[in-house]
Amino acid sequence: MNASAIENYVPLPQAAKRLKITATALQRLIDNGILHAVRLGGTVAVPESELNQTIFREQFDHLRGQAITVPQAVEKYNLSDRTIRNWVDRGYITILKEGHGVILDEADVAYCTKVYQTIGGGRGKRIFDERGQPYQLKRTDWADYQRERRRKKKTGPLA
Repeated sequence: MNASAIENYVPLPQAAKRLKITATALQRLIDNGILHAVRLGGTVAVPESELNQTIFREQFDHLRGQAITVPQAVEKYNLSDRTIRNWVDRGYITILKEGHGVILDEADVAYCTKVYQTIGGGRGKRIFDERGQPYQLKRTDWADYQRERRRKKKTGPLA
């Protein structure tokens, strides 16, 4: 067996600390099937590969309830006004106060920004699923499949 095929596991308390969430919150994510875990010698452990790719709203709980305006969010998180307003319209960002100078929950803005930066967001690229979670392709080789399909369409089936 080759060394790169061996999966490393992180015990639940250390995994929670790395994700900056409580062990209880991490256990809830495991129970809900959002994150996978195994039992190793009586200890619950999470695959390290999942920790490296995982972004949870709970990581930004320290910002929960802190007010930020759209212009402040644009400046602080280096995003466009339209991007932030689209997230608000879709319900990914909580509005703390409506009216002139709408006030947003900074925890939601920080979460959405982290997902956007991690996925490599851009115009027309799907970032979130219908539940507001980071979008994951149902078919992992979908991009390659689409690229090949477009190539064949341009050059013809024999190219």
